[in-house]
Amino acid sequence: MNQKETFETIPSTVQHCENSYRVLYEINDFTGYCDYRVFKMTGSTKPISQTIHLLTHVDMGDIIEYVHKKTPLCSNNFSEVQMTIREDSKRRLLDFLHSPI
Repeated sequence: MNQKETFETIPSTVQHCENSYRVLYEINDFTGYCDYRVFKMTGSTKPISQTIHLLTHVDMGDIIEYVHKKTPLCSNNFSEVQMTIREDSKRRLLDFLHSPI
């Protein structure tokens, strides 16, 4: 199992508070989170509206330690781990936002 597959096995929940969301990861004694702010943007020359999900804070040290125990990481994996965290947390946030209530 590679680090991305290991990451996908970690349970998470999404918490909503006003204009922000927290993707919270928890497995055994390991926890971590990614905070997002949501902005609605309208174009200055065209009336196109879009929603922006901006990653504002990350505390994933425990989760990275868990992944390292399952799939040993080295310093060369830093960029890949960062990208995996961003992609996975954003996917989980969008799944939450687009899921039926």
